[in-house]
Amino acid sequence: MKNSIPKGDAKGLGAALDALSLLDPQELNARWKALYGSDPPDRLRRPLMIQALAYRLQEQALGGLKPATRRLLANVAGCGETRRPVATDSQRPVKAGAVLIREWHGTKHQVTALKDGFMFRGKRFQWKCYNFENGDGGGPERNWAARSQAGRSNSWSMN
Repeated sequence: MKNSIPKGDAKGLGAALDALSLLDPQELNARWKALYGSDPPDRLRRPLMIQALAYRLQEQALGGLKPATRRLLANVAGCGETRRPVATDSQRPVKAGAVLIREWHGTKHQVTALKDGFMFRGKRFQWKCYNFENGDGGGPERNWAARSQAGRSNSWSMN
């Protein structure tokens, strides 16, 4: 069995992924050693081992994480060890026409971004964002506020 798959070989990748579920424990261990260069962790269960091997095969065939993603993950992992807050850039621009969907307590909320605001539940709102804490522990009426064009105040959450 090959230890790697040439980049872009979708057929070879599919066959290799299908073959993983047919391998016995010794073959899975050998495959792990070939792909990761070490013995598998103790008590690693078969389903998780197959997922990790599948990820590594896909990574080899299709490419891995972008460098920015790797840096973010390394930063997060380091923060877990020191128990300090993670500093990330949470400012992502939302372009007009984008549809934001969030499910909260089983209810799906859908918002369409407009050039000068957004549309929510058939009503048009202008952007007036500010962060506030009302101390109720969350809910759809936390962190983001908007003022409707009719002058009535409504609020909703994106987190």
